[in-house]
Amino acid sequence: MNTDMKPRYGLVTSLCMVVGSVIGTGIFLRSGKMSLAAGGDTTAIILAWIIGAIMIIPIATIISEVASMTTESGGPQVYAEKTISKRFGFAVGWSQSFFYLPAMVSMILWLVAEYTLKIAKLEHLGVPGTIYLASFYGTALFLINMLSPKSGGTIQVVSTFIKVIPLVGVTILGLLYFGDKIDVIGSPELLNQLNMNADSSFITKVASILPPVIFSLDGWIIICIVTKEIINPNRNIPLSVVGGLSVVSILYLLFTIASFNVASSVSLGTEGSSTIDIAKHLFGDFFGSLLNIFVVISAIGVANSKIIAIIRAPYSLTKNKTFIGSNFLSKLQGKNDMPIHSGIVALLFVLAYLLIPFFLNKVNGGEIYGFFIDTALLLFFAYYSLICFGVFRMRKTQPNAYRPFKAPFIMLLLIISFMGCGFGIYGLITAYALLPVVIFLVCSLSGFVFYSFVTDSNK
Repeated sequence: MNTDMKPRYGLVTSLCMVVGSVIGTGIFLRSGKMSLAAGGDTTAIILAWIIGAIMIIPIATIISEVASMTTESGGPQVYAEKTISKRFGFAVGWSQSFFYLPAMVSMILWLVAEYTLKIAKLEHLGVPGTIYLASFYGTALFLINMLSPKSGGTIQVVSTFIKVIPLVGVTILGLLYFGDKIDVIGSPELLNQLNMNADSSFITKVASILPPVIFSLDGWIIICIVTKEIINPNRNIPLSVVGGLSVVSILYLLFTIASFNVASSVSLGTEGSSTIDIAKHLFGDFFGSLLNIFVVISAIGVANSKIIAIIRAPYSLTKNKTFIGSNFLSKLQGKNDMPIHSGIVALLFVLAYLLIPFFLNKVNGGEIYGFFIDTALLLFFAYYSLICFGVFRMRKTQPNAYRPFKAPFIMLLLIISFMGCGFGIYGLITAYALLPVVIFLVCSLSGFVFYSFVTDSNK
């Protein structure tokens, strides 16, 4: 039985995995939510983007050090094992496989389906239609990546270049725009909420915006999950993670400034205008409407990158033979040596998550998944910060270990990562009620308990 994966992705593809999984729907669809949470305070929004980048880039830089030290697949799970303990690594892999990635993929597929129905003028199909179409998109992408991983890589490269076009176009023309701003007040209810949020303290405003900011910058870790399949990973992973994330962060910040140069924060916050309206204002109705298609392509690209990772997630979780069904899930099959069984299990979890809006009778599935994702992301940033501490500790315990990439100023980066994580958790509690956050975290952290069960049962 073959259980060793082959290198297949070069620097361009790996860089596109990072950029393609970071640039997704968040920057296009959540600007209004940020404006609403900030009470229309554009300074708070811009500062939140800066803080978000300051939080993420140091963490990504430090984790790139441990990523360069190993060629094992699994990403955060492997790094947690190497820097802290096997129990901690299992808990990270558990959360990644059954909470974070399935919820993330489901949310993106939901948005792809929702926008497809909008373009086709089939919104009347409602929740059932959205679920059916999202399930079709998801199943198709899973099959492509399991049966032909090179085709999945091609989708990643092409979709990344396509999605950057409207982002750069709106940014450049928006920064150069000197006309009248779009100033249309949308929902009266949202206007009341925006005015209430305007009375919050400046720090609270910034903190409450952090969850969607972090969501919009998420995705860089995906490349680390497929380490064994990256050609020359010791060089290409640090270059892809740090370089790609830095470029995207700058582009997002400029895009936000450009958006507020075209539309007022009140208009964005009350849904009186959107990124689509901004594009129409800058390019005209026809080309502005094309942004809907670009959003779909963008979402397909980011879904594809997450699916590349989630196919391997249960496989990585079982590599130490401590998980139920390890022998079944760890098999590699076909001429491409892919973990087909692992991918099927991952697909079933994604399809199950897609049913959540149906059972809750909610039309806006994006908001439901938004809660799951924002909470899971903050949990993972806590995990990442602990991994960063483990990397720092390894400098002392394993000073002579081979480190192709060594994070500079690691103590400063570590302090920034812990401060950013704490501020992000405060923002999460500010944005959502405490009880659902606690329930979700308890479910995710159950991996620590389950580890004891599976290890005891295998003795």
